[in-house]
Parts: sequence; structure tokens; C-alpha cells
Amino acid sequence: MVSRWAYEALVVKQYAENDYKSIPVKQYNFDTDEFLDVVRPYKDGDDVTLYDLEFAESHWDYRQAYYIPEVNKLVDNIDGTRKMLRKWNKKVKKAEKKGKEIPEFKGDTLQMKKDYKNLVSVLDYLAWELDTVIPEGVDSLNPMELKSKDIKEIKDFVELANGKFSKHFSKIAEHKDNMMYGIIDSVGKQIVAENGGDVDNTDSVAFYGEQYFTSLKNDYTNKYLNDIMRNSLAEQKIFWDNDDKEYVQVVDPIFKKPESNFFSHFYAPKKKLFGSYYGTFGFNLMVIWIMGIILYITLYFEGFKKALNLLSFGK
Repeated sequence: MVSRWAYEALVVKQYAENDYKSIPVKQYNFDTDEFLDVVRPYKDGDDVTLYDLEFAESHWDYRQAYYIPEVNKLVDNIDGTRKMLRKWNKKVKKAEKKGKEIPEFKGDTLQMKKDYKNLVSVLDYLAWELDTVIPEGVDSLNPMELKSKDIKEIKDFVELANGKFSKHFSKIAEHKDNMMYGIIDSVGKQIVAENGGDVDNTDSVAFYGEQYFTSLKNDYTNKYLNDIMRNSLAEQKIFWDNDDKEYVQVVDPIFKKPESNFFSHFYAPKKKLFGSYYGTFGFNLMVIWIMGIILYITLYFEGFKKALNLLSFGK
């Protein structure tokens, strides 16, 4: 138990808080850097590290690459059953007019109702991401009476969310290279200046900057650790939780903040307690210390012995 807390603390710190991931890549701009707000609360001018940038990149990529496609599948399944119902209703009317036997409906209306209930939960989440509300009346519709305009309204809303996710992801992708070149240029000039060289010599600046950056990356990058922390080898990147009625992220646990207090997924970068987030390394060390203190008190006052005596006495 203790070893699990210790192991998580060490690997999370090694991955997320090393010298390479801690490189400042830019300063936060309140007017233009909305895409970074998912990482942590920033003040104007705060340093944004490489890890922060990768966190935001993962956050928006997961939503556009995995979450939205699953939502679209859910909508398509509902729409498919709706179309089957419409065709079946026409066949029923024809059969009644001609006095023939009513054909059997081959769709699954029970699954359609479940899917629609799940869809409303998903739309509520997307509305929260967009800081808005779901389309009016969607949550009170009878799935058996859905019309094509209702499906279109839902699809448009999902596409609106996807537009936001794609926009933020694209913004990171567009600026990431420029940010990295900025780091290389800044470090290169510093090294050249320390060596008494000409900081206006772009070739020298680029050479020393790239050399330093590559060396730092190699020193702190481990493919095996990267695969573990990002769960990149998992076949299933996302799944539906029937109990919580939500999609659960499997990929990139190191870039996912827990939602519940104290308990979190393994390799979470932070732990939540009483509504506030704390670094995993410090939080886990605190838990280990508390465990040690409790064990010490138990042993000092012979708690185990007394408990066994009570159990023996009960028999």
C-alpha cells in the first residue's frame, strides 16, 4: 500500500517536474491564452512550462480525437433507430389499411431510450465546457418521438463543442514550434554570451541552443516511462461508465486532473482535497507520513495485540 503511494509520487515527479518539462516556454497572456486555463489558474505574466503546454495539448486533443467521435456514434445510433421507427410506422399504417398483419419492429427501442438518456448527460458536460446550456427542450424530449430537426439541433451543438476543442488544439499546434524555437534562441544566446561569442551570430546561437535543448531532452526523456504515464499502449482510449453516466478517459492519465476528493486515478499529476489541488509528490508524501504515524501509534500502544485479544475474548 505504502509502496504504491511512493512509486506514484516518484514517477509523476520524474515525468512532470524534471528540468526539461519545467522549461518556461512563454508567459501567460490573459487576452489570448484561454486554451491554457484547463491546466491551472494563471495570472497575467506567469510562466507557462513545457509540461503546462503539453497538458493543454493533451486536454484538447483527447476531446476532439476521442470524446467527440464517441458522442457522434451515440447520436448516429439514436438517429439510426429513429429512422427505422419512421419506416416501421409507415409499414404499420399500410398494413392496417389493407388489413394485413402488422410487421415486427426489428430495432431496439429500449437501447435507444438508454442511449438518449446517456446523450443528455453528455450534452450537459459539453454545455459546461462551452459555458452555456444544452439546446432548449432536448433534455425533455421523448426519444421515441424524435424528429430529424431534433437530431440536427443536437449534431450542431456537438459540432459547436468540437469547434472549440479543435480551435484550442490548433492554436497550441501552431505556436508550439515557435515557442520551442524561442527557447532555443534564448538559451543559445545565453551560452554564446557566457563563452564570449557574438550573440548576433545566428548560426552559433542556433547550434548551441539546439545542442543544449537536445541534451536536456535526452537526459530527462524515457520512452518506457512515457508509455506508462501516457498509457499510450492501451487499445481502448475511452470507455463509457454506466454507473456515472459519462465517458472515462484512459489515455494520458498524467495530463488529467482528478474530479473527486482524495481518491484519483493512478498517475494523476495532482490530487484534489477539499476542492483544492495539490501536487502528487507532496500529497503522497503526506499520506505516507500519516500512515507511518498511525502505524507507530498503533505499535506503541500495542493496538494489534489488544485487537487480537478482543477478538479472542469474543470467541
